[in-house]
Amino acid sequence: APRAVIGRELGAPHVGVRAFCIDRRWQGVGHGQRAAAAMATHAARHHPAVRWMVLAVHCSNRRALSAYLRAGFALTGELSPGGSAGPQYVMLLPLSPAPRPSRRPA
Repeated sequence: APRAVIGRELGAPHVGVRAFCIDRRWQGVGHGQRAAAAMATHAARHHPAVRWMVLAVHCSNRRALSAYLRAGFALTGELSPGGSAGPQYVMLLPLSPAPRPSRRPA
């Protein structure tokens, strides 16, 4: 669903990443960065109409935040409440040239 990841639509076709994790024993060695980059490559190749990949990462998850930044995602400056999980940073990765989505709630 368009609102499944951050609770609103982006105004352009997008794909969301939810519940992605790397086993604790394998964290910190680059698997997260490579997996995020592979997801983006797959989405761009197989879904050319998609303009953005969006995800929310828990504010305290420094390793994941770092991996997503290295994979090309950018912080939007927006926080998602995250429900019982707590606040999460919203991150976007452009998959093809498109105007930046508006931050207005839908």
